[in-house]
Amino acid sequence: MICMKKKLLIVLLVILLIVIVIGMMYLIDRKRMKDNKPVIFSTWGYCYAPPVKAQEYNYSKTIGNTLIELDVPSEWTFEEDIASNEDNNFYKFALKIYKDSPNKYITLYYYNGPFGVCGTGRTDKEIKLNSEQSACIGYYDDNEEWSDISFYEINRNIAFLNYGLEGNDAIEALEIAKTINITKIGEDVFKEPQTITYEIKGKEQYKLTKEDEEFNTILEKLNSSLIEGYTSREGAYEKGYYVGLEIIDIEKEIYSENSVLRLHYSDTYEINIIFEENSVLDIIYIEEGRTYCFYGFDNKVQEEIKDYVDNIKAK
Repeated sequence: MICMKKKLLIVLLVILLIVIVIGMMYLIDRKRMKDNKPVIFSTWGYCYAPPVKAQEYNYSKTIGNTLIELDVPSEWTFEEDIASNEDNNFYKFALKIYKDSPNKYITLYYYNGPFGVCGTGRTDKEIKLNSEQSACIGYYDDNEEWSDISFYEINRNIAFLNYGLEGNDAIEALEIAKTINITKIGEDVFKEPQTITYEIKGKEQYKLTKEDEEFNTILEKLNSSLIEGYTSREGAYEKGYYVGLEIIDIEKEIYSENSVLRLHYSDTYEINIIFEENSVLDIIYIEEGRTYCFYGFDNKVQEEIKDYVDNIKAK
């Protein structure tokens, strides 16, 4: 009789343990269903479709000496817009990204100059990208939907703008923006000089210092105009150039006949960009009285720079 009671007690304990385990399994799956996560054990008779992780497209684009990488989910569509000088004068590249309607979208811009915003009614917040770098997200007039995202600590010329996305779509678009990676390729050839002057036929039009807004814009344009691989002498060799730098003869008359953008570093060192039509002699520099020439300058970008410096007001 005692033996039977012990067996019965053991059976009841086993049943109780099974009930507890099943109950825990149920509660775990119910919690995951509420959190819209895949279940571990079963749907337990509920009408529930586990979410499927969307495939992503690893987008990348090189613009000048800047590499942009972005993860775009498969249910979103993107369209590139490589700007020409005839179409606009404010950006060199744009990437339109939309989900359900091409009339509601975000656009990633690479502007010709630093991105700027109107401060009236604006609120800025700092956000962290997936890369752990910081970005700035902007809102207007207490609107819950974000207006723009800028990357001042990484590249001042790049920003996202929101064109009509709301609710979950705006949140998803923000998550897409957070996947961005902005990388500078190589090193800058044109580092900060003391002053930048612009001459036309030997007459100085203006002089810029580091305090002038146009100063950094010109340097960014110059560095982004170098052909990929030519940001060092070693890089030029690898790309098949005979030499990275070569001493050449420069006739002084070339300065008096053309527009010259002069980057002055010291009394013994300067770089001159000569805007001579249909010329392969684009950039020269003088160091300790010796004259050298740069190779690898993009003449199409030279026209853009020339147009920009021509339109800066005299200081």
